[in-house]
Amino acid sequence: MLDTIRDCDPSKTNEKGGFGKVYFYKDKHPTLGIPVAIKEVIIEETSQKLKMMSTINERLASRTLHYAIVPLLAMTEDMGKRSFYFLSPYLENGDLFQMLKDDTEKLNAGRIRDVTLTKQRRLKILYHISSALDFLHTPVKDIRGPIIHMDVKSLNIVLDADFNARLIDFGLAREMHETESGIPVTKTEVGGTDGYFPTRGYSILTKYEDYHNFGPRQKQWSHDHGLPWTMMVVHGHTTIGTMVDHVLLNDI
Repeated sequence: MLDTIRDCDPSKTNEKGGFGKVYFYKDKHPTLGIPVAIKEVIIEETSQKLKMMSTINERLASRTLHYAIVPLLAMTEDMGKRSFYFLSPYLENGDLFQMLKDDTEKLNAGRIRDVTLTKQRRLKILYHISSALDFLHTPVKDIRGPIIHMDVKSLNIVLDADFNARLIDFGLAREMHETESGIPVTKTEVGGTDGYFPTRGYSILTKYEDYHNFGPRQKQWSHDHGLPWTMMVVHGHTTIGTMVDHVLLNDI
């Protein structure tokens, strides 16, 4: 199956990723019956520690069954090539980054009616990702502790044919013990994406790092349609998954 996807027609394949290549099989796979993606991580000497940690973190997705998180279907490793492979569904509308980029170009050209991400669709995306983060931050007794995603950004959000949003890429994620509220780290251990992450040193990582990542993205995704993006900013201990007004959800 791996060779089938890696060696498929170039029109079905796109390659990208911070820690390796991602192969897309955009037609229904003959064995699985769905479009799929395979993430390939090759452990190299120059980045061995960071990449090995990312392969461990990616497996957290196998214990996070939620409608707004892309599931990890399977994984395998080839120790001869020092490679790891992670299989997941491929979603038809690709990543949110490209969708926003396309919509921005349409808006700049005055083609407002051609914009794909309408107000209702953007609200739905915000709600889905808020729900996913709330789920990750909530421990599941005897199964897992709270999980900090650590890399919430538009490239790590994908959309299906109905514009339902899913969170992907757990390469930088960290899991806490059930009773913990933070993870002690040193600054050199922290990964992230420039412009999405707070520019300060760390001694403790908490779920608020995800909130920091997600807050600016809400404004980016919503401002084109004048949405009240501040309705989803986290205050105190209020769970973000319940902060969207139920009246607005009736329109989604």
